[in-house]
Amino acid sequence: MTTLELLSSIGCPTDVRAARERLVQKGAPTVPHGDHVDFLVGERLVHFAVDEDCGRGCAHGGDSAGQVIDHGVVKVLRRRRGGAKGGDYKPLPNAGPKTPKTLTPPTTAPRDGDGASAYASEADELCARLALEARGGDEESTHTRLFVDGICCPSEKPLIHKILERMEGVRDVKVVVPTKTVLVEHAASTVSTEAIVDALNGARLQAHVADTASPSSASKSASEVSGNRDASRLPPARISAACVFFAISLLHYIPDSSGRIEYLRYVALGAVAVGTPQIASKAFGSLKHAVVDINALMTVAIAGACALQDFGEAAAVVVLFTLSEWLEARAMAKTTRAIGAVMALRPQTATRVGASSAVPVEDIAVGDIVCIRPGDIVPLDGIVVAGSSAVDESALTGESMPVRKTLGNRVFGGTVNQGGALEARATSIAADSAVARLVRLIEDAQAQRSSSELAIERFARVYTPLVIVGAALVMVIQYALGETGSEPAYLACVLLVVACPCALVLSTPVVAVSALTLCAQRGVLVKGSAHLERLGRVERVFMDKTGTLTRGAFTLSAVRLVCSPKDDTEYQRPALAVGALLRWMCALESKSSHPLASAILRGAGAAIRVAAKQCKVEAYDTIPGRGARATIDGRCVEAGNGELAAENGWLSRDAELTKISKKWEAEGGTVIWIGLDGLLAGIVRCDDVMRPNAGEAVEKLHALGVRVDMITGDNAGAAEFVRARVPGLSSERVKASLTPREKLELVKDAVLQAECATSKLSMKLFGRSTVAMVGDGVNDAPALGVADVGIAMGVAGSAAAMETADVSLMTNDLTRVVETIVLGRECVRKIRQNVIFSVVTKLAVLALSIAGRTGLWEAIAVDVGASLLVILNGMSVLRRRTNHAELASVHCVGERARIDGKLDDSTMTTAVAALGAAPTATKPYGQGPFTLPQGKSPTPPSIAMRMPFTLPPQSKTTMT
Repeated sequence: MTTLELLSSIGCPTDVRAARERLVQKGAPTVPHGDHVDFLVGERLVHFAVDEDCGRGCAHGGDSAGQVIDHGVVKVLRRRRGGAKGGDYKPLPNAGPKTPKTLTPPTTAPRDGDGASAYASEADELCARLALEARGGDEESTHTRLFVDGICCPSEKPLIHKILERMEGVRDVKVVVPTKTVLVEHAASTVSTEAIVDALNGARLQAHVADTASPSSASKSASEVSGNRDASRLPPARISAACVFFAISLLHYIPDSSGRIEYLRYVALGAVAVGTPQIASKAFGSLKHAVVDINALMTVAIAGACALQDFGEAAAVVVLFTLSEWLEARAMAKTTRAIGAVMALRPQTATRVGASSAVPVEDIAVGDIVCIRPGDIVPLDGIVVAGSSAVDESALTGESMPVRKTLGNRVFGGTVNQGGALEARATSIAADSAVARLVRLIEDAQAQRSSSELAIERFARVYTPLVIVGAALVMVIQYALGETGSEPAYLACVLLVVACPCALVLSTPVVAVSALTLCAQRGVLVKGSAHLERLGRVERVFMDKTGTLTRGAFTLSAVRLVCSPKDDTEYQRPALAVGALLRWMCALESKSSHPLASAILRGAGAAIRVAAKQCKVEAYDTIPGRGARATIDGRCVEAGNGELAAENGWLSRDAELTKISKKWEAEGGTVIWIGLDGLLAGIVRCDDVMRPNAGEAVEKLHALGVRVDMITGDNAGAAEFVRARVPGLSSERVKASLTPREKLELVKDAVLQAECATSKLSMKLFGRSTVAMVGDGVNDAPALGVADVGIAMGVAGSAAAMETADVSLMTNDLTRVVETIVLGRECVRKIRQNVIFSVVTKLAVLALSIAGRTGLWEAIAVDVGASLLVILNGMSVLRRRTNHAELASVHCVGERARIDGKLDDSTMTTAVAALGAAPTATKPYGQGPFTLPQGKSPTPPSIAMRMPFTLPPQSKTTMT
């Protein structure tokens, strides 16, 4: 609005000075802003720039008539700090170099749209600064984990959010009802941990800090609380006393002619006196924050029953409600202990090599060498530098068989050393280890809410106040119509008990937390119940070949060079030896993260790798879906698949080489074409190994009615080789030679087909079928992201994959995908069972209550029973056990017997003897030092006689 409209709307004159005096006389609230104060007028912050009232730093002074600066709407961003007069608001942040625009009193009526649009940008900037300040500014977040024993029902969840989210400096609040855990992200300098705990305890929620440094401590606290209750096997003293009083009061129903036994009905007041205070204190704490929870409803119902002198009914409400809380805590103890076992994986101490005592694991820096004795928990992620042992990784990956660890192998924090002593160099700090990330992501997953849970919460927010209003109307209307008895008030009390949808709200989170815990115990990290529900509706799965159906551990099997030029008229081919080719390949692949790059680096041998490090690599570039190129020592080196070869015209340049490449592809090998300065130089073959349980997993998915498609960027021959060894994978469901974009488009099209095949009504009520993508979490990131559920395999040591994938498998066992889908389907089924059961029982009790067929104790008994049954049904997923047989056979994608030009021992011995002298400095064709010694002619053309280096002892690479 304009200045004229603004001043007129608040009853002030249009003169700036007169308007300011009017606001001062009215005692309008002011906000300190730099060296002056601004007025809060309605929802807007206004500055009157008058010379005698502004500070020296005001940029708007100097005008004798004065100016008005409108800072915009700030009502939702500022709160009064106390008092009723001006100056009671927290100072605004500094305005910065940009000065706000001014509004001068207009001489004519303003045009429509003037004012607000002219100063929208300044108001938005101010609002952004205020919002940032309210969140604690740019300070790094502190994550605090609280155990809140006062959480007895999902009705406390909105109360906790309302208390904490309005505190300045609090950035995020996550409440996990089944485990009574609250995760708070906040700026420590703005709001301390003590202030957060005090705010919760002000509402009688019995909160305490678990341990900000150790996520496992809260779970231990929860386990101890639940464990103590479970160990006693008896309710607390106040509940036991209430039960005794209630039982004695029931004796008044015994017929007695003297009438003395009738006075036993007053013993029920003892149960009310013992059990009500704690319920009432929680109710008072929630009502202070304008939240009506189950404690408030029970308190009103108890007070109403006592007012009607129905003491037995009041005692029944107290006993059944407090007893239900205790029974629910006992029922959830198993889930709490299971989660505590997962959280307790994170180790607490570590011992440096040479040190006599252990230190906190947080004190270990990257590069420190730690000692891991037999039976010790590996403190953090690292690489073995001394010793060998068997390590139990079942806590992290779910694999029961210990894994052999020796020099150079990776070890992960939280695993157990079962054999000899190890020394490992730390590769990450404690907060970034695999187990720490696992614990952190499990906590976040528990707090995530699925679509069904959100829908139930929205329904509960409407249902509860609706029934409360209905209860009040029923009582008022009946009394207005002339009813004089106590029945209307009693019915209103019954309806208040029915108004709490505890069973309905618990129907989803109990199932989700139990399933997420079970998945974590099996080495599967699911990022929340939403992804778990989508897994339960999966009807199509895309699988990558490399690293998914195969191990992704390539080996360099063969190298074949182009033929030497015969005459000057023939197409010129680079003449070079195998050593030079591999040297340039290693230099190129050292810049790549592709599994084939690692295979070439390993297979080339140590001497070649050392020489490759001396090469100057410039202008490295990845060719999407084809390969890579770079300038190495001034020469352009290209390496890639058949598409790159076809694009450069290499396929028609050497018929023999093309024939060999097709043969290798038919045998399941992956062929890499190498070019030098645009000319074909040779080809390299790499072989992969099938996963032993790939066929079993695909067969099980087919048995579940899930369609499986294989998509790969490898050649058609390698894809067909894998398809033939995976039962149930038909040719039309295999797509080869795909770029990452083409993979993404295939998955996106499948998702769109699933959406089009489901009606809008069915989608809202039951959801639609979903599409999953299974990959390695790195090379398949685009396709994983566009799928409904992205599943990354073998990511125990991959931080990026654990953070980005919807589902992360700590192991490479494909059958875990099947188990997780089956578990997802069971969760969807359990959630539907719980929701239907909760709604039916609640509606039945509501109808019977309106009809006058139920009393207070019947209503509370049904509510308690329904909640317990929902909890027990949801926790039944923890009893799942899946035994799958490990296949013993390993199928090699490239059989060594079929490799052309196989080396025998005599040929290798001859080659080593012939090349016993050190390489000379002769450099024909500019190939560097890796040439044959003088006088050692490459005749006869044996591949062994042409190798200028010795193979590693374990290598069986064929080179021609």
